[in-house]
Amino acid sequence: LKGLVEKYKAVSTVEEAAGMDMQEMWEKMRELEEERQNLERVDNVMREMRRIENGVKMFEKQVQKLIKQKLAVSEEITTNLEQVKALIADIKSGKMAEAENIFELMQALDEHRGELEMLARWPQTVKQMNQELKNLTRELKRVKPIVDRLVKKGIDLTATYSNFESGINKMTEVKDSAVAKVSENAEEAFEMAQNDFFSQLEDVWENHKIIMTMSNLGRFNSDFKQGVAQSNQQIKALKRKKIDTSELEDMLEQAKAKGAEALELFKVKPLDPE
Repeated sequence: LKGLVEKYKAVSTVEEAAGMDMQEMWEKMRELEEERQNLERVDNVMREMRRIENGVKMFEKQVQKLIKQKLAVSEEITTNLEQVKALIADIKSGKMAEAENIFELMQALDEHRGELEMLARWPQTVKQMNQELKNLTRELKRVKPIVDRLVKKGIDLTATYSNFESGINKMTEVKDSAVAKVSENAEEAFEMAQNDFFSQLEDVWENHKIIMTMSNLGRFNSDFKQGVAQSNQQIKALKRKKIDTSELEDMLEQAKAKGAEALELFKVKPLDPE
């Protein structure tokens, strides 16, 4: 093309210009433009490949981290990952025959990101389960003497304590089963943790709540009796001053009746802590 341009520049007469074939120059210019567009497309492809490769490297790091933690990464994910890496290597070396498949393979990887994110949360899930079991076990030990003391007062909560203990044992089994399952099927392990562990926490803690409510019985009874005794003393003092205490005495009798009802509620089984 440069040669043609120089040739045209050397033209000095109308006759020479008329004898020149302009079609050849336009053809060369078209070929040059096509080459420029091809180079631009290749540059765009390589730039996109660098972006995809960076994403694949991050994806692979996450997969390797999960594998080191002995978490179950599906074979489909690892197979797709290797296919993407191989195709990127081909494209970078100039083998463009299957380059268009890179986007389909990347989409397949993206569809598994949710699974990887779920697996990444598993260590924290196990930590939460262990903490809950630690708290429950500590409280189980703490309420044992309370239950024994209440039995001596005629309030038998051994069945409630037994339910509390068996609930903790069941949740420990669930946690162990979920930990074993995650290496085979992460989704089932998460469902087990959610449905059979975390969803059951409130029911297990309800036994603890009943025991702690009943532990307040002795204090309530003592405070109630002390309050009645003080009221009687005040009424007697008023009587000595010739003050009419009939209304106060009625109120005291009503309070004593309500107090007696409250004490009886503590003895109703099953106890409603509310």
